[in-house]
Amino acid sequence: MNGSIHFDSFANALAQYGPGVHQMDPGATDDEILRAEKALSMKIPSIYRDFLRKYNGGSAFRDAIVFLGTRRDNASKETDLVTVNKRKWPRMPSSCFVIAEYSFGDQICILPETGAPNDYGIGRWDHETAQFKKKWPSLEAWLDDTFDPQSSLFNRDGSYKQVGLAKLISELKRKITKGR
Repeated sequence: MNGSIHFDSFANALAQYGPGVHQMDPGATDDEILRAEKALSMKIPSIYRDFLRKYNGGSAFRDAIVFLGTRRDNASKETDLVTVNKRKWPRMPSSCFVIAEYSFGDQICILPETGAPNDYGIGRWDHETAQFKKKWPSLEAWLDDTFDPQSSLFNRDGSYKQVGLAKLISELKRKITKGR
């Protein structure tokens, strides 16, 4: 992977949804990123530094996913990447760098593969089983998978899709009403 990533496909995916579904914060400054690195006593992985320059945290799918950012005056500690990376889940490998959290507690982490620059993967840490539930080869692959319209729980207008039992009940009601 050469150079910085501009996250154009992510920006396009965000734009496909109605207002209020996603709330991404404006990019972090280099000073904000340096302060976070100093507080962490480590360098933030370059792929996430690139992401922070474009989006300094935010939320997606009505807060179902929270992207961690550098702490600003109005930011909560729960969305601060320094705070979250200092209080990782028990048994989570120390080499994981947490970049996002799901509302149900699982976390998305950058996983160093070999220690070489830009050699990483992305993993979803299951906080209940204390193991990785799923892995992706890159941040872009995770974003593409997560924002795939077929896997989303939201319609483009921001309304919830009917899935599972709710969809079945709705279809049964429609059939019963139609049959009268």
